[in-house]
Amino acid sequence: MICRFQRDGTLLFVNEAYCRYFDKQCEDLIGHTFIPLIPDEDHKFVEAQFASLCLEKPMVSYQHRVLTNDGDICWMEWTDRAIFNAQNELFEFQSVGRDITSRRVAEEEIKQLNADLERRVAERTHQLASVNASLRAEITVRQAAQASLHASEERLRLALQAARAGAWEWNIRTDQASWSEENYRLLGLVPDLDEASYNNWLHCIVAEDRPIAHDAVAQAITARSSLDISFRVRLPDGRMRWINHVGNITLDAAGQPIGMYGIQMDITERTQAEAQVRASLQEKETLLKEIHHRVKNNLQIISSLLSLQADSISDPYAWAQFRDSQSRVRSMALIHERLYRSGDLARIDFATYLHDLVDVLLRTYSHNAEGVTLQMKIESVLLDIDQATPCGLIVNELVSNALKHAFPSGGGGKIGVEIGRDEATAAYQLVVWDDGVGIPPEVDIEHTTSLGLQLVSSLARQLGGVITVHTAPGPGTRVVVYFSEPNDSKGA
Repeated sequence: MICRFQRDGTLLFVNEAYCRYFDKQCEDLIGHTFIPLIPDEDHKFVEAQFASLCLEKPMVSYQHRVLTNDGDICWMEWTDRAIFNAQNELFEFQSVGRDITSRRVAEEEIKQLNADLERRVAERTHQLASVNASLRAEITVRQAAQASLHASEERLRLALQAARAGAWEWNIRTDQASWSEENYRLLGLVPDLDEASYNNWLHCIVAEDRPIAHDAVAQAITARSSLDISFRVRLPDGRMRWINHVGNITLDAAGQPIGMYGIQMDITERTQAEAQVRASLQEKETLLKEIHHRVKNNLQIISSLLSLQADSISDPYAWAQFRDSQSRVRSMALIHERLYRSGDLARIDFATYLHDLVDVLLRTYSHNAEGVTLQMKIESVLLDIDQATPCGLIVNELVSNALKHAFPSGGGGKIGVEIGRDEATAAYQLVVWDDGVGIPPEVDIEHTTSLGLQLVSSLARQLGGVITVHTAPGPGTRVVVYFSEPNDSKGA
């Protein structure tokens, strides 16, 4: 396209291609400015281009948009040339143009593609940088984990060596095994010469223990349970050592056993120490039983001496005092007899002891016991000797006192003995009661002149317990002693 125009853009000439491009007649263009054919945004740019032409710079090329007759916006590339007169004065411009819309669209598309590509490259670069950072961090973590694992393995090796324990692993299906160096040493084998296998392990066990070890392994596999056995091995130098062998089962995805792993350690010194402790304990138990037996015999001798001495006494009051003392000695002797015959040398079954004690009291005070009915409500209670002795003496005093004084008319009555544990306070409750005449209200058990009642009060304090006496309303007396376990008792 070719045209000529003045400074203000008024067209002086247009060729047929120019008219056809803008879909206008020649007369509609000549004498009119071409500025309306350019979008408003490009006006200043276009005017600045041809305004910049001068004698020194007579030609310029540039690109801008134009408006076609159907409203489309197209791109044009123009080359403007300034025309001067004989006086070198600029009087018009000549311009040659061509449509470059397709090229500009392609350039824009390429530009957009380049931008998208650069964006994707930037995003990918960022992603790769993040992945690289993550990989570096993961590598660092793995290196640290490997270093820590190596250190842990070394510590485990040293710990197993210090504990004289060896680690082992066994594939049940292939019979392949893996042993630590310490494991070889425990069995008296050499790592480079002897093969790690189940049969070699079993062969190291002494013949008497071998079937037991084999059966234990088979049972652990069948039951899919852990393994914990002890056996003896004989080392090449002839020494016999005790080995403790523990392990767990490894299962496949179907839950079937495929292997075992664990450790074994030398427990010879521990086994010997345990045997010494058992022997020492048995010796001490025998000695303690002998002590209880001798104490019981001595108390029986004292009881017999009191009985012989009482036979020579004619004073009824003095004779009764000797009989009471003999009863107290018997109650203590009975405790030592129970401890001697019991499997537990520290505690006795107090329920059984009470039955025996009350039977002895009924025989001792048989002339007072005619017509008396005994009611026992006794729970199974285990007491140590420090509690059983004062409790036995309390029962001895209260039952003998009831037999002597509760039924003066001789008509008989009821005497009850109870012991149990209070669920609310967890304290023991020892009760002796009768339905006799009762203790006179003026008698204060804490300040009485009666030796028996003084003993009861003193023994209750020795237990760290509380004693209460109920005499009313109604006939009879009810004495209750509350006490706790020795480690619970703070005193009352």
